[in-house]
Amino acid sequence: STAGRLIRKIKTKLFAGNSYQNLLDFKPDVIVVNGDNFGALANPDLRMSIQQSGAAYIHVAHGCGGIPSPELMDPAARYFGDAKAACFVATPTLQMTERHFATHIETARIVRNPVNIHDDVPLPLGFPQGRESHVQMACVSRLNFYTKGHDYLLEALADPEIKALSWTLNVFGDGEHRTLLNRLVKHFDLEGRVVLH
Repeated sequence: STAGRLIRKIKTKLFAGNSYQNLLDFKPDVIVVNGDNFGALANPDLRMSIQQSGAAYIHVAHGCGGIPSPELMDPAARYFGDAKAACFVATPTLQMTERHFATHIETARIVRNPVNIHDDVPLPLGFPQGRESHVQMACVSRLNFYTKGHDYLLEALADPEIKALSWTLNVFGDGEHRTLLNRLVKHFDLEGRVVLH
């Protein structure tokens, strides 16, 4: 599957030794798992690292990765149940995921592409208030603006109101838009705030 290939590529290139030690080392406050409906379920090491980190996590599913094996059913119920939000790009993707994993996903949200979040809709994480609170964020995905939207993410983080908050975005991944991502970090004056690993 695409998710499996992506995870193998990330493990090979970024996480030599203890698979996700780099992810654990910077102690993220939030982890966004971006892929198909399997997400971290397809990778026990990633799933365990998310649990060990104690960080809140959001699952973003862009499609369905196939029929899960029976041994993934119980971990899937726990994984989706513990997520702060399980975001799906379409209602049929959510319905198929619930059907294939034989579980109701209480934290499910439909987030249509392009993402349109209104100012009056609070995000489920509750960004820490006050300038003394620093949030470590992680984005783990292939570096491809067409499919992953890193350009939109950086533009949103460059908003003066967001920029005034205390945060760091750690980007883990590789892909054809790595150079462009570096340029956008400079363009949006996010050097020192966005770290590419």
